[in-house]
Amino acid sequence: MKQSLNLSLFAALLFSAGVYANGFKTVGQAKMEYLFWDVYNAKLETPSGSYQFGNTPANLH
Repeated sequence: MKQSLNLSLFAALLFSAGVYANGFKTVGQAKMEYLFWDVYNAKLETPSGSYQFGNTPANLH
């Protein structure tokens, strides 16, 4: 019972995050590599497609 409740909660959170992020426009992105390693890939998104410090919502992934 507890496991199914946890799974249901997790699925609901994933679904709500996907719906909330839908429609965001990319403001910028960056990638850093060192030799043959990918250090990071980053992407900043906002609903309007522009960014001002302190304004929310924003997605950074």
